[in-house]
Amino acid sequence: MPPAAERAFRQCVDEAARQIGATGGTSLRLTGEVQHRMQGGAWESRLPLEGTWPNDTHATPAECSATDTAVQKLDFLPEPANP
Repeated sequence: MPPAAERAFRQCVDEAARQIGATGGTSLRLTGEVQHRMQGGAWESRLPLEGTWPNDTHATPAECSATDTAVQKLDFLPEPANP
């Protein structure tokens, strides 16, 4: 990850963790490589995440747009289908 993207990435992960926690989640884990690009003054990232709740753990991938100081958009994506 480019050093310039690190603060925006942290903004995204912190907000994702907050939202997972608000639904009763107990942890959030990065499961792969983050895809990112600069777009219109913000970093857009695709985050391969896994969320854990008291009785369940499953993929919770997300797309996020953030600057160094704030998340502009965070969307959790549908869990990938198993072939």
